[in-house]
Amino acid sequence: MRFSEFPFLRYLIFFLLGIGLANRDFDFQPIWVGGVLGILWILYVLAILFFKNRIWIAPLAYAQLFLAGVFVVQLHQKPSTEQPILGTPLIAKTLQFDIEKPRSQQNLLQVYAYQRDGKWINSKEKILLYHQDSISLIPESILLIDKAPELVQGPKNPGEFDYKAFLQKKEINYTLFHPGGLKLIDDNHPTSNTWFSPIHWRQGLANLIQSKLADPQAQKVAKALLLGQKDSLDKNIRAEFADAGVMHVLAVSGLHVGILVSVFLFLVKPFKLKEWKLKVYLIAVVIIIWHYAMITGFSPSVVRASVMFTLITLGQMRDRKPSIFNVLAFSAILMIAIDPEVIFEVGFQLSYVAVAGIVLLQPMITRLWLPTSPWIEYLWQLAAVSIAAQLATFPLTVFYFHNFPLWFLPANLLIIPLTFLIMQIGIPFLILGWIPLLSDFLGWVLNSLFQLELWILNLFKNLPVTKLDELTIFPLTMFCVWSLLLIWASWDLFPKKRLVYIACFLTFLWAGNRVINSLIKSNSQLIIYSGNKGFALDYWDGKQLKSWNQGVGVEELDFKIKPNRILNGWGKWPESLQAFSLEKNLLFFPELELLIDVERGMIEHGYASFSKVEYWKENKWIEQEKNAPLEIGNSSVRILF
Repeated sequence: MRFSEFPFLRYLIFFLLGIGLANRDFDFQPIWVGGVLGILWILYVLAILFFKNRIWIAPLAYAQLFLAGVFVVQLHQKPSTEQPILGTPLIAKTLQFDIEKPRSQQNLLQVYAYQRDGKWINSKEKILLYHQDSISLIPESILLIDKAPELVQGPKNPGEFDYKAFLQKKEINYTLFHPGGLKLIDDNHPTSNTWFSPIHWRQGLANLIQSKLADPQAQKVAKALLLGQKDSLDKNIRAEFADAGVMHVLAVSGLHVGILVSVFLFLVKPFKLKEWKLKVYLIAVVIIIWHYAMITGFSPSVVRASVMFTLITLGQMRDRKPSIFNVLAFSAILMIAIDPEVIFEVGFQLSYVAVAGIVLLQPMITRLWLPTSPWIEYLWQLAAVSIAAQLATFPLTVFYFHNFPLWFLPANLLIIPLTFLIMQIGIPFLILGWIPLLSDFLGWVLNSLFQLELWILNLFKNLPVTKLDELTIFPLTMFCVWSLLLIWASWDLFPKKRLVYIACFLTFLWAGNRVINSLIKSNSQLIIYSGNKGFALDYWDGKQLKSWNQGVGVEELDFKIKPNRILNGWGKWPESLQAFSLEKNLLFFPELELLIDVERGMIEHGYASFSKVEYWKENKWIEQEKNAPLEIGNSSVRILF
């Protein structure tokens, strides 16, 4: 196996380099990039037609791919303009069905116009609406809203989830909570045309699940697993799947597409179709797969699996067996070209890394043991797939979620076969749900299977230790881990001496990075976090973390303060930072010689010992003038001593 056998992998590398450069805030004009791209294409064609020496063909091709990556990003970028403050009243239409939340209903609005200074101003802004109205909103309903929406604010603390960036990728800049009494101008009942839209199909199938499955928890898991609707899932259910290491089952992914394909191939196997009939059947399966991807909302993992299955099927029809690496790389190029932002989605990254890990590592793992029993061999093959996927994805899961599930292997050995059975019954249930008695029976079976799945997950939840928590990993460490896994996968393909040298170099690189990080970590610093109704202090003296909490709740602590502690490796259990209340609103911290006016949100004393003061703004630390007034509450403050 040589790298030259996978041309699309090379194409993907240069395409990604162009994407990366374009995202570094360089000021590229699309017209200039497109012009240079056109010139390179002409030179490429001329080199093929008229030059015998083909030395320039490859560089010209790679330069085109590089610029294509830059050009794609430029085409999709929108000019950054300051968001207007929407006036009231405003007229908007709903874009989806209501999604049930614990204390409200959620919907997405598209604004038509809003009123300001007595004039109506057209707008295309989107608003994430939470309402407590008795009516259930359906798509295309027209609302008159008398309450002004709020601009989504960015994170105030380091490590805090950037909800603003998350919504902006969906072109949503505002949120609105409405206590009730929404004014419905037009409820726009669905016509014969709208019933054929994916959103109505999805809602119709969701209603079928709700009507035929008795257990409310089973209903929510069924909608997530079969339809990709995870918005209504309880936090507890999400936690049970995540802690057991089977969250990939809950999200509609390539696993589900693979199961769906295997179900359709299993159904036709006894008939032994001839060549042309089999081709027609495979084309029908491809169409069904893409309809399923559409109904489930075109999640990155489903699209990746659908593209791969389509390409492999087309290759088989032409009596060719395309390389899985070429198919994987081509599907990635296609998805990124359609939407460059998809590269930053966690689901996209996990999906491709997991498949690459399975393809590269699963054969290496299965060779470690060759069972004689067919049943044990099946379980071992399944375990090898789970281990390979977990080895490949654990750097990403630790980077994003800061934990590692300890029981992922037995959980996957139980849950994946059960999921296969659920899909085998669930797909016919969704297709044949209009038949009364049959749908009742299939619904009862599905309800029982989902209850069994939840019961199994509850068993894992009650085990003494379910996961390693509060872990952190740096990008260089991720690179070293993936490189070592590649060395293992390439062990029989390249000279072992060279691979050992590379592994030693990576080990020294990782160790050097650890030393540098430990030296940086030894610097003393104070961070004053901003909460909704209070603030908190973390003082790192180089060895020990000391903390003070002034009105920050437990849940808020988990989302706004703990992430930064995890990223810095400061540990779980800080000591208490000593403080004295001098007057009603004054707090004095003797160890820091720091005086804070709680009511005014100001640091009153302690400037002399500061070497640098920084504020957390736009996801980075920005240095403040040392003698300027120090406010707390609007964003985090970092003080270096």
